[in-house]
Amino acid sequence: MGDLCREYGISRKTGHKIKARFEQLGTAGLFDESRAPKHVPHKTRPEVEELVVAERRRHPTWGAKKLKDVLERRLGHALPAASTLGIRIGRRKVHLSTALAGQRVGIREENDGRWLVSFVDVDLGHVDRQNTLIPHTPLITVS
Repeated sequence: MGDLCREYGISRKTGHKIKARFEQLGTAGLFDESRAPKHVPHKTRPEVEELVVAERRRHPTWGAKKLKDVLERRLGHALPAASTLGIRIGRRKVHLSTALAGQRVGIREENDGRWLVSFVDVDLGHVDRQNTLIPHTPLITVS
């Protein structure tokens, strides 16, 4: 075993470990195993994550700290740190466009290949065929 370990540049301890894994698992034992923990006791529970994401959808301008404060007052118990909640929100990709779904957003073609984009009653600008936003400039009337 010592000569074989020297030939492959590994320690004898590693060589014996690989041999034991091969005898126990066959060829699957020759591959590295995952080093990730099988259980994380302090992981944020899915129901807490759902609650935070739902509240963020209702209030898209609130940050993680405000969400934490409001939800803790409502629930009457502590939640994970605001930074943890912020990571959860980021992983779920709660975007402003998703949160504002159902609001009056308008896109209408004005010229050939040019569309006017508006939100509620505000014209945001034009978009052309190359998806370039041309900011809206209201007409100025001189009296």
